[in-house]
Amino acid sequence: MGEMNLKDKSEEQLALEAFPTEADFASMEADVLAGKRDAPSRSELVQIIRKRRREQRAAEKDKSKMWTAAAVWADKREEVEADPEAVVPTQADLIREASQNRQGEAAQLIMTQKRQRRTPEELDALRAAIYAVAETDQPVSIRHIFYRMVTQNLVEKSDRGYQQLQKVTVDMRRTLALPYAWIEDSSRQAYWNTGYVGVGNFAEVAASIYRRDYWDSTDTLVEVWCESRSLAGVLGQVCREYVVPLFPSGGFASLSFLYQAAEHIQESERANAVILYVGDYDQAGVLIDRSIEKDLRGFLEDWPGELSFERLAVNDDQIDSMGLPTRPPKPSDTRSPEVTRAVEAEAIPAPAMREIVSSALQGLIPEQVLTVERLVEEQERNDIYSRLITLAS
Repeated sequence: MGEMNLKDKSEEQLALEAFPTEADFASMEADVLAGKRDAPSRSELVQIIRKRRREQRAAEKDKSKMWTAAAVWADKREEVEADPEAVVPTQADLIREASQNRQGEAAQLIMTQKRQRRTPEELDALRAAIYAVAETDQPVSIRHIFYRMVTQNLVEKSDRGYQQLQKVTVDMRRTLALPYAWIEDSSRQAYWNTGYVGVGNFAEVAASIYRRDYWDSTDTLVEVWCESRSLAGVLGQVCREYVVPLFPSGGFASLSFLYQAAEHIQESERANAVILYVGDYDQAGVLIDRSIEKDLRGFLEDWPGELSFERLAVNDDQIDSMGLPTRPPKPSDTRSPEVTRAVEAEAIPAPAMREIVSSALQGLIPEQVLTVERLVEEQERNDIYSRLITLAS
């Protein structure tokens, strides 16, 4: 995001930006106290801020040039000192040479990237792998396919590799080489206003969407939470199968979202609540579920029930056991120093991710109870249809 335009800032904001270096205003303050002048106007503050920014940028540029010259001199120093007739380069010479080196390196990088274009055989292999993964893992997101291709060494783990995969996948879908329904985009949502063609049509729809609460007899409310809507697209199938709500937090969840979730737990009137969480393993990712749990417990302070919170994935031990592709932690992010490698949750193959969540849900409800609930659900679904048809006749 770019800097806010100065004209959009309040005088208070401008003053806060201007006063960290109070020495700039010492003489002005003295004149104001002596009655020699009025307090600085907004336009004066603006000019001071602009001047300071110009000076700061110039200082940073000079510092960068000094480091550049020092780096070149470190490479040339031994050679120059060994030759008595060699001319010691000036700082300007060193900076000029460094600039020429950078231009040459950039040109070389561009040429290397051009040479790395895929051959027709390599493209065919990538298309075949994309098709196989999408067919097996469906419905799946582009991010999941990307990480599956990374583990097969078919694309590089970079923004460039992701963009290449997107292009190939889009081409495959547009040419009908890859069914559209196999890939799901959970980041966008349509708002449907459904109409019905008569009562018979409504009866069919109403009966088809009826779900029985499998968990009522367990007196436990079970929820699945995940870090992103991309993950929600993969886990939705399992959550529908077990009739549990799915909460994509979108990173660190908002207080409103968490408060509403806590209200849902309280209104359920269950004795216990279990939350199963799936998210990234990186400096921020390992903090998101802790933050969610902390705020939920705060909102549920007066709730008499017991809340259990479990992180199902990604965990450090799963990285090795599942052979997940990693990346170094961001050096600029000093949170969670215990995280020495980072992995996105989408790196786990979709079938394996669904199995992790499905196994956890199976462990929370007796198999016999689940079987009976599903039989009763089917009977009640047929009963709903019959009653609606009877009322319409």
